[in-house]
Amino acid sequence: MSDFQSADHTKGPRGQKGTSLALRRKISIAVLVLTILTAMTLWLGLLGWGAMEVVLSAVSAVERIWTSAF
Repeated sequence: MSDFQSADHTKGPRGQKGTSLALRRKISIAVLVLTILTAMTLWLGLLGWGAMEVVLSAVSAVERIWTSAF
């Protein structure tokens, strides 16, 4: 009779279970880090753009007040 072994599909061709799991974990962490860095960069860019708009609006208002007063 044949000796059937349990079908463990989590192991690689040489029975290395930890290698592919560690690689998947590293890839997942790298993707997460890139996603966070991208989101932070976009958010800080948006805040910087908003801050520049506020400064330009304030300068424009001061200029209008200055020209109307003098």
